[in-house]
Amino acid sequence: MAIQEIPLTYYSALRSDIADLLPSQVSCSFEIGCGTGSTSAWIKQKYGAYVAGVELCEDVAHQAEKSMDKVLIGDVENMLFIFSPASFDLILCLDVLEHLKDPWGLVTRLVSLMKPGASLVASLPNIQHYSTFFNLLRGRWNYTSQGLMDKTHLRFFVRSTAIAMFEDAGLKVNVVNAEMSRIKTIDRCTLGIFRDFCAGHYLIQACLEKPRSTDIHES
Repeated sequence: MAIQEIPLTYYSALRSDIADLLPSQVSCSFEIGCGTGSTSAWIKQKYGAYVAGVELCEDVAHQAEKSMDKVLIGDVENMLFIFSPASFDLILCLDVLEHLKDPWGLVTRLVSLMKPGASLVASLPNIQHYSTFFNLLRGRWNYTSQGLMDKTHLRFFVRSTAIAMFEDAGLKVNVVNAEMSRIKTIDRCTLGIFRDFCAGHYLIQACLEKPRSTDIHES
């Protein structure tokens, strides 16, 4: 699907579902795939933070510039970041990493921009979802215009591989929330046994741990 065929609403969703994963204080935030800037504008209002972002679609990026402090336009995988190392205490990757050729490499690059103690919050679709399983049983692997089988998805993740991507980059994963829309009752009744089959996507919060102080004893 060409960028110009995607409705503007695709880029304008406010991701308030990440509220519980945000740190108590944010001074500088960097959003990958910021769209029209709705989520970063919310972060700015909530914390009084400096908010920057990257957006591939030029027309959408110009919308984001109206409410964000800095918007870089272009392909994040081929972009040289203009920010100094350890600049941000929050990085957002919301439904964007699955669209990249090398999300693992990007996460590693993003870690270099994080202050010690900074948080990275990500949203990733879960290919283990029961709909994929049932379609495979029927011999189907059909792409769609959006959602779990979005035809622009290049990479696919389950819980363990999503966690590994962040841990391999040197982050500590603290929270993995399985987001389920209409089947939470089933999840509760089965005591979470089938949670990874019910989760449409995961919300993940990881942090760059502060280095431990070392006491030096002189003899």
